[in-house]
Amino acid sequence: MADLLREVMESDYFRLNLKVRSEKTRKQYRFAIANYAEFLTHDPLLSDLNDDNVTEFVGWLRDVRSLHPRTVNDRRGRINSLWRWLADRGVVKLRPTNCGLVVPTRTPDAWSQEDLRQLLRACYESPGSVGGIPLATFWVAFHGLAWDTGARTSELLALRWEWFDRSRPEWLRVPASARKGGRFDATYRLMPDTLAVLEPFRRPEGLILQWDSCESRFYQLYRELLIRAGLPSNRYCKPQRLRRSHASWLQSAGGDATASLGHQSPAVTRRAYLDPAVISPGAAISLPFRVLD
Repeated sequence: MADLLREVMESDYFRLNLKVRSEKTRKQYRFAIANYAEFLTHDPLLSDLNDDNVTEFVGWLRDVRSLHPRTVNDRRGRINSLWRWLADRGVVKLRPTNCGLVVPTRTPDAWSQEDLRQLLRACYESPGSVGGIPLATFWVAFHGLAWDTGARTSELLALRWEWFDRSRPEWLRVPASARKGGRFDATYRLMPDTLAVLEPFRRPEGLILQWDSCESRFYQLYRELLIRAGLPSNRYCKPQRLRRSHASWLQSAGGDATASLGHQSPAVTRRAYLDPAVISPGAAISLPFRVLD
């Protein structure tokens, strides 16, 4: 086996560790190794896997690279996962015992109904096109799908026309392979206003949203959309906040946000997705707020 961590990762770890399947996950490992190389000032070797190095690496990411604690811990976690895998196979003797940073727990924040109206107005005013459809149509369709499903961005961009139920066209059946973790299918019911937005560019098959660029471009355009809407555009206001809004307003209306998001535990939903200002008794509304109203 090679002595360079990068070579071990690419030739052995990715090939033999079936838990690391998606290209998105592999990209995060590559980021971690690249950061570790920058910190060490050389391409990391197997002999560079020791707790002192990784602990100093954590401090360097925080103090020199100014990364968020959650990102720092993710980089550390990738290095440690590769390290543990090598230890389990007897390639290295020691196992990691280093610690990560404390990550402050944030209270989930959802968009208010007025925020959502501003966001939708900005969708309709978006110039340009993407995937052969007007960007305005793309954003309205994206937000309609997000509101109806509560799905993550990666899943929304992977939705396909052939997943619609032929006998009940308002239902969309998404295979586990297109979802985070790849373990469970999902079935979503789309509302009439969302279906109406999709109808003009419906096809027999292919991606519904026809996204044809990289992930970073998507988030660049989403930031521009938020700025156009006059809304905050920091790291906490990306589509994940729309997912929190879906969960919070659904729960406020008496729905089951835990089931809608596909969580195993209501505690996870409450801790990470439910905005107390929305789900409090005084904020309750009779029906889930429709983002396309």
